This record gives sequence, C-alpha cells and structure tokens, in this order.
Amino acid sequence: MAINTTVVGNGLLTIGAVGSEKIFASQVTECTLEPEHEAGDTRYVLSGESKSGNLVTTWTLSGNLLSDLGQTESLQEWLFDENGNEHPFEFSPNNTTGKKVVGVLQVRAVAFGGEANAEAEAEFEFPVTGTPAIESIV
Repeated sequence: MAINTTVVGNGLLTIGAVGSEKIFASQVTECTLEPEHEAGDTRYVLSGESKSGNLVTTWTLSGNLLSDLGQTESLQEWLFDENGNEHPFEFSPNNTTGKKVVGVLQVRAVAFGGEANAEAEAEFEFPVTGTPAIESIV
C-alpha cells in the first residue's frame, strides 16, 4: 500500500456566517481540530455479562495566531468583541485534498502582547458545539 500524507499549508480557516465570515488563514501559523474521547464505565451484571460505557467525544479547534491588534479588520479585536458567541467555521489543513471540516464553535478572546522585540503571537482554543462534519470543498 502506498504512503499517503497531507502537508499543512494552502489551507483555509474561516469563522462566521457566509458573507460576514472572518478569514483567519493568513494570520494562523498552526491549527488543529482535535477530538477528546471519554468512555463511561463498563457495567457488569449478575450473569457475568458486561456492557461497555457510552463514548462521548468533544472537539476543540486550537492553534496560534499572529497578533494584529490595531490593524484594520483586526482578528484579535474581533475575537475580543465576540468572546463567548457561537459562529460557524470551515477548516481545511490543505485545500488540495478537496475536503474541509465544518461546524459551529464558541469564540474565545486571545491574549495580547508577548516577548519584547519579537513578532507577537497568541494561542487560541475554541470549543466546538456538537460534532463537526467533513464536506467537499466546492
């Protein structure tokens, strides 16, 4: 079987409704959509049989954003203003795959500032509401 890989880059990340979405791809240096799994306890019954616990999966979109405080259309300022609000998102690590992940996330404000004499970056972490879906890039 051939080895298949995807290089992260030439991707997309937008947050917000179509027509008013914010384009994050040009400011993001790292981005990951990551699941976290939690399994319930196995239940045992008198007969010796058992039932596996339910699996609950939650998703988080996280990464690093180049700081842009004070710039026209600042994404940091938009995140600050939208803190706690839910918005649709689209994410593809690489558009050439023809696939993207879509869903709804809760925006969280990010840090301002950083190390002196260096480009400022801010880590972000947005919880995803429900389960995202994989779609074709049109």
